[in-house]
Amino acid sequence: MKAPLFATLLLGTTTLAAMGLAIVSTQSKDLAAPGAGKPAASSGKEAPSADPMWSRQCVKSPDGAKEACFVQQFITAMPQNVVLLKVVFGYLGPDNKPRIIVTAPLGVMLQAGLTMTINGQTPMSVPFEDCKSAGCRAVIDMDNQALDQFRNGKQLTVTYLTEDRKAMDLPVRLDGLAAALKTVAP
Repeated sequence: MKAPLFATLLLGTTTLAAMGLAIVSTQSKDLAAPGAGKPAASSGKEAPSADPMWSRQCVKSPDGAKEACFVQQFITAMPQNVVLLKVVFGYLGPDNKPRIIVTAPLGVMLQAGLTMTINGQTPMSVPFEDCKSAGCRAVIDMDNQALDQFRNGKQLTVTYLTEDRKAMDLPVRLDGLAAALKTVAP
């Protein structure tokens, strides 16, 4: 059933060029979705990773006892500078297992979830876990073998449905991810 869903999403795809928008990958945490807040307890440590598309950030737990670091990339629509997608990779899962967190803007069709495809291979459907002021999140815990697919990939395409049921296909550059992840490895 996953493949037909993906085929349906592709048939309804809205091209951003037709809407007069260009997609830009950026690492700046200053780009935020409307109403998006900053992490509650940030250590203020943000540094460029090995690749300019991936930035490294660390946040502390509310009690300050633990620090978690991750790499992130934002996909924005220009010239409006609107965040369409935030992708976070890190060792944030149970027992420091790899985890990817994909955040789409509020107003997406929750029932459809999102679809992720690496290098045009078999699509994977992922449900949204929750929605907060910063957007709706899909979280995937994985093993190192699954993470290698992302590390060795060139492009991740994330697709979600907007509230008017139009598909948004958003490219995420995976170049430099392997090197960036080395900066946050446990």
